[in-house]
Amino acid sequence: MAPLPADFEPETKQRGSLPRRAFVTLFAFMMLTLPLLVAINLSNSSQMIAAVRGDQPGGLIEGRVLDHEGQPIGNHTVQLSVTGPSSGVSHEVQTDEYGSFRFEAPPATQASYRLRAGGGSWRWQTRDVGFLRSDGEMIEGGLQADFDLQLGAVLVLKVLGKSGSPMGHAEVRLTGEWTESGLLRFSPRVLDQTRSFSSSPMILDGLPPMQGRVSISLDGGRVVSFDLELPEGQTIKRIQL
Repeated sequence: MAPLPADFEPETKQRGSLPRRAFVTLFAFMMLTLPLLVAINLSNSSQMIAAVRGDQPGGLIEGRVLDHEGQPIGNHTVQLSVTGPSSGVSHEVQTDEYGSFRFEAPPATQASYRLRAGGGSWRWQTRDVGFLRSDGEMIEGGLQADFDLQLGAVLVLKVLGKSGSPMGHAEVRLTGEWTESGLLRFSPRVLDQTRSFSSSPMILDGLPPMQGRVSISLDGGRVVSFDLELPEGQTIKRIQL
């Protein structure tokens, strides 16, 4: 083997120090994983928002809507709203030909839900349900909430001006008392309902048959009040100013 020249110097590559290499590796790892972390956070945020709206799988609330004779009421709207901190969120479904309805979206959380059915010639009814028991344990499975709607009253107000033309832009307040039929239901219940209308006729539906008083506040501060008795079915009241 020939001897190496006297002026020979081996070629060397200077490597970075260990802390510097660790920093570069960590920076590269963060750049690669940052988009994934952002995507995960956005996904979780969307799921939380959707869960509040009731769009994520969770609990199951179902039931039937029947009339006072036990017959199913088909094609009837049932409303579901959230009570508590998330109040104002609502959903609607239609009953099928058997009077059945299902809400498959509500998350099984500590939120409470209110179901509402009725309107038109049927008296409004509400059912409060929740997945949290009184002992703090969560209810597994679905919740059953049935309605047995009773015939109600519909009040139609036709307010006419001096010229005979319909008047609108009025606020109607209906107050009264009624007693529900049934066992141990002797104390009267009170109704106090106020609604605003922009045109005539003014229709208040889903009411119980009752004796009450109507106050109509018109533009200009004029108030028209009268007593009335509401039987089952539709009552038309014509008011000539």
